[in-house]
Amino acid sequence: MSEEIAETYAPGTETIPPATTLEKEYDAGKGAWVRKLIQTILLEDSFEYDRSIVDPWTGEGDAGGSKDGDDTSTPFKGTKNLKVVTHTDLNDAYAAYRLFGLTPSKKILFEGDFQFKSIVDNKVVDFTFIYYDGTNRYEAVLRYDPVNAKWQYKNSAGAFVDVSGGAQSLRALAYHHIKITIDFGNAKYGYVLCDNKSFDLRAIALYSTADATRVSCKFSYGTATATGTVAAEAYLDEIKIVEVATA
Repeated sequence: MSEEIAETYAPGTETIPPATTLEKEYDAGKGAWVRKLIQTILLEDSFEYDRSIVDPWTGEGDAGGSKDGDDTSTPFKGTKNLKVVTHTDLNDAYAAYRLFGLTPSKKILFEGDFQFKSIVDNKVVDFTFIYYDGTNRYEAVLRYDPVNAKWQYKNSAGAFVDVSGGAQSLRALAYHHIKITIDFGNAKYGYVLCDNKSFDLRAIALYSTADATRVSCKFSYGTATATGTVAAEAYLDEIKIVEVATA
């Protein structure tokens, strides 16, 4: 599957930015040549089809947690969404993940809609992107902290630090639209856009470590408990990961 983005350019132009596929044609209506960037969709899920027999999402985390790709309680669109639930112990974490492939640019854009249950019970909501190149593992981890109303990222030393200017007061039990770009080719973060805020993290290096896992990518979405008495719940819907020319 692919998407087309049309952009006009001057006749005779030969220098173009890198991309997966570029096509050009003359648009008589615009009176100009049009360059079409064909973006490759690497992963897409609206959670609408039946997963009672085969669910492509795998759960991981502390014992007692669960994931449900057939949840019907809180869809953003349609009738279903992904639901992740932790056990009730303090700091228990649970996530759901899927594996996918890259293209040679190694630059990706994630887009989706997410929701968390409580600004008291959800300690964090995590978006994790991992690239294995056969020798090393590169991790891009962004997380929202509902309790303290701020964004954090995993730095090159493996520690979580606050995003500069990353304060954002997101409402519980409401869906929020998010876009994240990652440049695995240069082992850097990109941009984070969530609702009314955008954050430029392009200067920040990813955490990396030796790992012999063969070439692949992994996306996971999870949450953790802020109390020891109530499970944390988080929801995800309408997600897409595509290759981009520039992260």
